[in-house]
Amino acid sequence: MRFAIFPEFVYYNQALFDEAKLAYRPKYGAKYTLDGKEVDWNFDTVMAEVAKRLTVDAQGNDATQAGLDAKNIVQYGYITQWSEHPRHRFAVRRLLSSGQQRQRLHS
Repeated sequence: MRFAIFPEFVYYNQALFDEAKLAYRPKYGAKYTLDGKEVDWNFDTVMAEVAKRLTVDAQGNDATQAGLDAKNIVQYGYITQWSEHPRHRFAVRRLLSSGQQRQRLHS
């Protein structure tokens, strides 16, 4: 018998993907198009790269750029459910802002 179950899912804000000119997550099992190449959608390849491109500082630099001010992040590209970061609530509000369509991802 299992002691504990921790269901996990991901929501994403389509407007942020649009702003970063990134494709939405593909259907289960399909390839993801990143920089014109089809790649597997997983944490090792796409999630890390997509999250970096969606993480933005106050000057508009994303986490792939040398000028990123890591102490002035205004938008996080990915946040875990158990995040302890002091700006976690702000980041979640930005990622899942009211009026924006939320999409559930299945992995």
